[in-house]
Amino acid sequence: HPLAGQGLNLGLFDVAYLLQAVVDGMKNGYDIGGKRVLRQFERASKANNEMMLCSMKLFKELFEKDHVSIISSRSEALNLVDRTPMLKKLFMRYAVGERFDLPDMCLAE
Repeated sequence: HPLAGQGLNLGLFDVAYLLQAVVDGMKNGYDIGGKRVLRQFERASKANNEMMLCSMKLFKELFEKDHVSIISSRSEALNLVDRTPMLKKLFMRYAVGERFDLPDMCLAE
């Protein structure tokens, strides 16, 4: 299910953000359970989680509605994205997590 898949993606990103905060904290001699390290993790993950949460909530609500005008508008929007390679690529990149400021450990070397 797409919504469950996005939840898994967010959880994996949270793990990566937490690990990055711990690694950065260790390099700088901070307490890895201290406020400074945990605040770094919170800042890194919060905005991305909120954006995805709002997006998925909107997506879910749009597909639960069965009003004729909503069905028609939804179909037109999906067709537009499907016919527009730039938009399609943008949405696909967003869905797989390429829109985030990724932790170093998530970047291929």
